Amino acid sequence: MIDTTALAGRAHCRRAGAVPTGWAALAIGMNEKTVRQSMPDGEWTALQEVHRLSAKQQLDWFGKAAVSRESCSGVAS
Repeated sequence: MIDTTALAGRAHCRRAGAVPTGWAALAIGMNEKTVRQSMPDGEWTALQEVHRLSAKQQLDWFGKAAVSRESCSGVAS
């Protein structure tokens, strides 16, 4: 799988279950049950909120989330 954070010029935080990672996994067609099981409940809830957005809003959100690194606890962007 291509590391989208690397493509955005950032180092990967290597934090399993991050919301942008979960969104990208679903976007490329990974099994939803598998992705869900790999994420803490709070992050899955946040991902569901993103999925309620329009396709364009989701892409805009992902573009910002992939470079912001807000989902990486303890890692400054």
